Amino acid sequence: MPQTARIWSPGRGQIAPLVPSAPRFLGGIGGRPVLDDVDTLRAEVLRTGSWLFPSLLKEASEHRAPLRDFAIFSNWVMVKADRWEFAPNFREGNLYLEEADDGEDLSSWLGWPAVEVARRMLASANPTHRSLGLACLKAVLPVPDRAEEGDSFERIEPLAANFKTLVVGSFPNARCWRDRGWPIAMAEPSITGELDWESMPAAGSAELVLVNGSVLLGGGLREMIRATPRAKARILIGPSVPPSQALFRMGIHGLGFSVADDPGGLSEYFRRGSLGLKNAPQGAVKRFHMWCRPDFVQETMGRRSTPNEGHAGRRA
Repeated sequence: MPQTARIWSPGRGQIAPLVPSAPRFLGGIGGRPVLDDVDTLRAEVLRTGSWLFPSLLKEASEHRAPLRDFAIFSNWVMVKADRWEFAPNFREGNLYLEEADDGEDLSSWLGWPAVEVARRMLASANPTHRSLGLACLKAVLPVPDRAEEGDSFERIEPLAANFKTLVVGSFPNARCWRDRGWPIAMAEPSITGELDWESMPAAGSAELVLVNGSVLLGGGLREMIRATPRAKARILIGPSVPPSQALFRMGIHGLGFSVADDPGGLSEYFRRGSLGLKNAPQGAVKRFHMWCRPDFVQETMGRRSTPNEGHAGRRA
């Protein structure tokens, strides 16, 4: 199991800085000009999340479990409240606003209500803090009864076969669909989820939008919804996605998320510096999919305007 309030440096077996020394800001946010003033950049980060996080926090506010433990790895964070949960550590992204000292101690947060830790961490411009906040949300939000265990891509595939699809993120399934000649356009956000939606031609015509959950921390959820007015289905997928039904009130139709099932095995996997969950130990995570309505996929399939056969041999 992760050790209390330890910050791991995989492969070295010692405590490491929360955020390595690096320029405070490299590149722009979502294609906008570089902001070299820390206070201005912090305000920009908080503005992009100000619409999203209050709704998620309100849903979680009834769960008052304390933060009991946490661990920070090179590529992941884990926290324990009602249960152990995890989220990607976005520390390698563009937003280096707070260069932590080697001795940074976050143990003072232990014992606080995890939802309050989430509230404060999500208000930070430090990307690792925001990752911890997202993991805290996951650790207090129960998996709703309406969620179904299984691979979300299996449910999504019939939609991708019949609708113009925009995929934002690195999903092997989507690459396979594109190789079949299905109308798949693909884009890759930065590691912190930033993307210039306005300059993406495929967004305006996309009927199915699959987006990596990192968009939640990148502040681009509202921009994504505005940029995809023709979307019949917008789906968030990935280990960043909390099991939050509040997202369905924001223009999201489906969620594909993962929860920790074997925290010990998962922490050892993370300690080795592993990326992604594809090679995680068997049984370490459970995958779920959840929809705004129980029959949403079937209803959406009934609204298709182009049969599958019409896509044969086509490429986006």
